[in-house]
Amino acid sequence: MNMILTSSAFIFPLITVPYVSRVLSPTGTGAVAFGQSIGGYFATIALLGIPQYGIRECAKVRDDSAKLSTLVRELLCILAVSSTIMYATFLVCLFTVPRLSQDRPLMLICSAMIVLSSFGVEWFYQAIEQYGYITVRNIAFKITGLALMLAFVHDTNDYRIYALITVIASYGSNILNLIRLHRFVSFTAGGKLNIRRHFRPMLSFIVISISSGVYLQIDMLILGLMSSNTMVGIYQLAVKIKTLLLTCINSLGGVLLPRLSYYYANGREDNADNLFGRFLHFSLIISVAASLLGIVCSPQLVIIIGGAQFTASAIPLAIAVTALPFAAVNAILQQTLLADGGEKQASAATFIGLFIALAVNLALIPVLGANGAALGNICAEIGTFIVRAWLLRSRMRSIIKLLNLPKILMASVTGSVVAGLVWVFAVPHMATFPQLVCLGLGFSIAYGGTLLIVRDQLVMEVCGRLLPRRHR
Repeated sequence: MNMILTSSAFIFPLITVPYVSRVLSPTGTGAVAFGQSIGGYFATIALLGIPQYGIRECAKVRDDSAKLSTLVRELLCILAVSSTIMYATFLVCLFTVPRLSQDRPLMLICSAMIVLSSFGVEWFYQAIEQYGYITVRNIAFKITGLALMLAFVHDTNDYRIYALITVIASYGSNILNLIRLHRFVSFTAGGKLNIRRHFRPMLSFIVISISSGVYLQIDMLILGLMSSNTMVGIYQLAVKIKTLLLTCINSLGGVLLPRLSYYYANGREDNADNLFGRFLHFSLIISVAASLLGIVCSPQLVIIIGGAQFTASAIPLAIAVTALPFAAVNAILQQTLLADGGEKQASAATFIGLFIALAVNLALIPVLGANGAALGNICAEIGTFIVRAWLLRSRMRSIIKLLNLPKILMASVTGSVVAGLVWVFAVPHMATFPQLVCLGLGFSIAYGGTLLIVRDQLVMEVCGRLLPRRHR
């Protein structure tokens, strides 16, 4: 079910983004992206880290219906207060900040994210492992959103309709979550609620959630406040393509990361370090390849996915994908810190990343626009990577020898040279899609072939497992 859900998160944007980009143009998509960043910003703060905290706490008492009901009611009370405060703050900003006042109907549509995300209780269904329900529900609403988009979004003036459909597709299923909740939670049970008991243990989760959530949206937010919707539209396509690549990278290995918690909890440090090293090695091989492919193929990718109106997205995309190796490794380092009980260290690292993102974006966006936003994202990822690697330095010292960095570097150089030769001698005479295919194949064959020739340990192991099956 997890693989189906992850695949849908990758497949649906491949269908919707090309259509919407061509219909709404950079200006329309930029307006919606800015509205979503504002709504997401307030929604992230309103959640107070409860999605992560709620999963952990509900999982502890999932077999005791009375304690589970009390816990859920307490967390919902906290969310009711926080979402009310944040929505009131949003309304004040809507009528006092000129940039938000330019399109109040759009902002009000996107503000539904604040309420719907707060009361979606997705964390509860994850804690009790209702993965089948989560998967079916999410895919059903995505299909509904796709159908509504094709039916009602036909020109640039339909950008508000598209924003509403996006909210329905992404958050509408949360209404079903709340309606269905009474099957598992009793809201009539007696007993005094003790909300204050959650404040201290929630603190680290609040810092991590708000810092990471704002950190992921700060570039779009500052760009939208300092520039036009068109500039935001140019940048948002680059971000979506980068996000698609990162989703693909993380989905290939993320399903095994929870085993780290099991190893650490049972004192099996050697097993944990071995798994940690293998994931880092795997992520580096895939993310470096994806990053270089994104740089080489950025002009073709933005035209195929966004259309000719988005040719200006090529440079921001080439800059943004440079962060892929750091982003992929950061995800593993963060999971490792949390699995080993390092919530405070993880929250500190994320907060530092937010500070770097804020400072660099404020400095570069006024001068470089979308390119500055992309550079700010890279600086934040690198800064966060350095902090997390330092926090895990005792493990990194022994693991870094297993990563075969010189071999990955050799494969990267070989793949880039071959892609450069294809670009010079073949690409100028082809249409856009054949260019993408030839560049992608040329780089991938050279990159993978080099890793095989130098006998990279992980690549050889994967090939050793796959090849015998072909002869059976």
